[in-house]
Amino acid sequence: FMSNENPLGVEEPVSAVEPFEPPSLSTREVLLRLVRLQKEDAVADQLRQRIADIPVTIEAIGAKVEEEKKNLVAAKDREKALLLEHKNFDLDTSKKDEEIRKHGGDLQQVKSNEAYRVLLGEIENLRRAKDDLETKILETLERLDQEKKSQVLLVKSFEITKKEMEAEKSRLEAQKVEAEQALALAVEGRQELIRGIPAGILARYELLKSKKAGIAVVPLAAGSSCGGCRLSATQQILNNLKKGKDFVICERCQRILYLPE
Repeated sequence: FMSNENPLGVEEPVSAVEPFEPPSLSTREVLLRLVRLQKEDAVADQLRQRIADIPVTIEAIGAKVEEEKKNLVAAKDREKALLLEHKNFDLDTSKKDEEIRKHGGDLQQVKSNEAYRVLLGEIENLRRAKDDLETKILETLERLDQEKKSQVLLVKSFEITKKEMEAEKSRLEAQKVEAEQALALAVEGRQELIRGIPAGILARYELLKSKKAGIAVVPLAAGSSCGGCRLSATQQILNNLKKGKDFVICERCQRILYLPE
């Protein structure tokens, strides 16, 4: 496994077979424990990610409920605006009626035909303006009716969404508690698992795990190449692995190698 790469930043070249202080466990037992540790650490990392993701999901749920609530408030505001518009049109119509009545009384008092024609023209203009207002009132009433129907749907949608989101929030919070409990057990189990693993090997494992996307220990794939970088194994590497006396690493990717059962 010859390579000039040194991704771990080790100043001295790392040989294919590194001497370590004799562990209380055999080399094979340590390797199997590292493989198990790697699997357990992957599960723990998933639990940590899950625990971190749940509050974000819950926040998104709250945002969705708030968005629907804002839509409902906006609909009520539109209804209020339409009611005010209707009220103003109604007031303007009443004013036009009053002006028409006043001009009708004035017709009895004018002395000239010209003044009479002018008053008739003003009355006609007022009646047209009143007709326009009444048309607007009808249109406003129609819009109000549509708005109220829309609000019924919005209220129903909001209640359904709120109920569903509250149930989902409760489910996620329960999942978070379960994940935290599982992680606590995993952390406790990890302490038991690392006992007996030589400090040097454990330090190498931790460094590799952080640098190699969580994969520090790999099997010799198909019995002839590194399970991490696929570099073909030399006969010496194979012999060293079979002897099982020392810890063997890949000279290219620096991962710890082992022979699968």
